[in-house]
Amino acid sequence: MLRALRLIAVVTALVTVVILLGGNHPAEFTVPDALAAVLLLAAAAQPTPGRAPATLLAAFAFAAAVFVVAASNSVVDDDVNLNVTAGAVICAAAAAASLRLVLSQRH
Repeated sequence: MLRALRLIAVVTALVTVVILLGGNHPAEFTVPDALAAVLLLAAAAQPTPGRAPATLLAAFAFAAAVFVVAASNSVVDDDVNLNVTAGAVICAAAAAASLRLVLSQRH
């Protein structure tokens, strides 16, 4: 499970960076999206298996929040962005899976 979460974090970060560099990106989301990508990559690279789930939880929760705000903004602008919505759902699910790992370490 930990390996899958690391892979999801890397893929999500790389997709975010590609979108950032693609030029068709709202300026107000540049810093939060870049920070989400950096946090996801740092969490995926966490070398300590005992700390990785908590680090991934924090990174996925932050990324989910950023993507939920972006998805909400697209709805308000009357232009629903399914890619951002999918990113929010994936990050929220990965945060839940990370939380499960964190809690399982405590027992």
